[in-house]
Amino acid sequence: MKKLLVVMFILSVTLFVHQYGEAAVSGLQQGKSELGGYADISGTSSTAKVGSYSSTSTSSSTSLGFTYGYFLTDAIQLSGRLFAVGTESSGTTTSTTYTYLEGKYHFYEKGQELVPYLGLGLGGLSIKSGGVSGSGSSVALMGGLKFFISENTSINPELNISSNSYSMSGAEITAATTRLFVGFSLYF
Repeated sequence: MKKLLVVMFILSVTLFVHQYGEAAVSGLQQGKSELGGYADISGTSSTAKVGSYSSTSTSSSTSLGFTYGYFLTDAIQLSGRLFAVGTESSGTTTSTTYTYLEGKYHFYEKGQELVPYLGLGLGGLSIKSGGVSGSGSSVALMGGLKFFISENTSINPELNISSNSYSMSGAEITAATTRLFVGFSLYF
């Protein structure tokens, strides 16, 4: 329920900014590419099931990653995202790598400085923890803002909510992760 409220809030803010956004210098246009880097903080709630036994846990982490996107139209962007998460707990190091193919719709009018967007990402993940590894799939909903500090440079906060499923050591694991990304992008 909380996640639904967060998504509704982001959608409301996005629509408000789209309606009343300030005109300025955004350089988004069909045919442009975006190259970005970012960091995030996240919280995850996961459930592992083996037979009839299940266990639930929560964790938090940070990650670094990059994205490359191409604008099919002034408002529609197709992009790829790669990021890695590393954690250590009780002497065990866990690393997870995520790859996504994303579609984003930008609520954009020529010359906007603040451009809100919503998107959907479909991807995969690979995880290694101690001597054990696994892989699976992930679906993410995202909403954010691109604040243009020049025509070809933006700072990008984004809220990203994902649902992940993977297998590891005979356990089927489902996880819900909420991430706050902060990034920097160049457009060319």
